Amino acid sequence: MILRIDGGTGFVLKLYALPWTIYQNMTEIKHPTKNFLDGDRGKTLFSSPLVNLFDITKSYDLPEFLQKIKKSGDDRSYALMSALVLENYLDRVMSVIIPDFKKFIKDHEVSLSEKLDLLKSMQLIPAHIISCSHAARAIRNDFAHNLELDSFNNLSQSTKDKLRAAYDLIPVRIVYEERTTKEIFDEVVFVAVSGLSIYLISIAILFKMIRDPKFEENLRADSEKVNQEFLDAIKKSDQSTSSNSEYIV
Repeated sequence: MILRIDGGTGFVLKLYALPWTIYQNMTEIKHPTKNFLDGDRGKTLFSSPLVNLFDITKSYDLPEFLQKIKKSGDDRSYALMSALVLENYLDRVMSVIIPDFKKFIKDHEVSLSEKLDLLKSMQLIPAHIISCSHAARAIRNDFAHNLELDSFNNLSQSTKDKLRAAYDLIPVRIVYEERTTKEIFDEVVFVAVSGLSIYLISIAILFKMIRDPKFEENLRADSEKVNQEFLDAIKKSDQSTSSNSEYIV
């Protein structure tokens, strides 16, 4: 599916279908009024996507090459490639927010962890999406730095704990009596990648509006109105103080 959003120079977002199929057999839902990409209203600029997820698709497929790697049983390749896909979407998000982001990361050698922390500091999207992204990054690092590691089951306990903590933050999730580390990784990566790709649309719409010349014109008009109200309030306060001073001996 291709969605084109004209952001001045124009760019294309390629969205993969969402994983509704893996949520069909839920045994427990933490927050039935939410979906898995929703956050708490007021904590971030967007607490839910501007697009209706059901309008996009009701079936889910990972990118084809990730499906092939996953089916091959090669946990190392699956973890490394999942992190690459995640970072690709993250870079797209940051490039919408910061027009010269590619040059910035090239000049400053910004790590994936730093990119995620930068996005989190902006408080644009629900925090659990970034937590899931960090968990996927931690697993990527374990596989990348330990050549003897070849299975999710052999990850360090601290990394497994980070993965589980991120999974527990997902507002709507499948709850089974037993879950393998790889099954939890599947869902955490899905929330991270789909969250970044879907909120990319919301962020693109926001910054398209902000960079429209009419936005500055409207903001200036609103600012002048607020400034006048502020000046009127100060004048009224000064008059009130002057009036009361007549009774001071």
